Amino acid sequence: GILTFKSFKSPDARMIDQVKLSSEQLKNLDVLSSVGGLYRIRIPVAVSNSNNTYVSSFVKACSVYRLNSTDEIFIHTDGIANVLSIWLVTNPPYCDQNEFEQDRRFANGFVTVASVRSPQATPSPDTQDYIRMMEEQSRSKSEQGKTENKSFFAKYWMYIVPAFIFMMLMSQDNPQGGNREGGSGGGE
Repeated sequence: GILTFKSFKSPDARMIDQVKLSSEQLKNLDVLSSVGGLYRIRIPVAVSNSNNTYVSSFVKACSVYRLNSTDEIFIHTDGIANVLSIWLVTNPPYCDQNEFEQDRRFANGFVTVASVRSPQATPSPDTQDYIRMMEEQSRSKSEQGKTENKSFFAKYWMYIVPAFIFMMLMSQDNPQGGNREGGSGGGE
């Protein structure tokens, strides 16, 4: 079929002119499904005279070859008219080979839903506010460092003075400063 969409930024896409499979194509799909093969779709992304470039997607062939199956095609773009990838999903997404062998009915046509996906703008990190906050923190730290630029004695006087007083009190054993003569010696 032909896939049409209005814009690469719009998710709306439509499949038109979906063709019915010929009996030979249906037979080939049946054989491919019975051996567990893959069904591939591809979309040309760069068309030139000598070489075409495609993006492809694969699913198990038996998941396409079902009576009531639908498939979805998601086309991923870069937002500026370039197709990056496609993704084919069938519903139901699984395929049991035993079930397939028991029920080989096909509706001879596809029910396809398509949508276009382009990148969405995500919130970017707020680096300006973060840088501003870091600068304010470094400024406040440097201002605190300036106020703390005191001498050793100015910072720790409250510990030094009591220790000095305590040492002075302990070193003065005799407040009269007299000569103590001690002992009871027998002398002359």
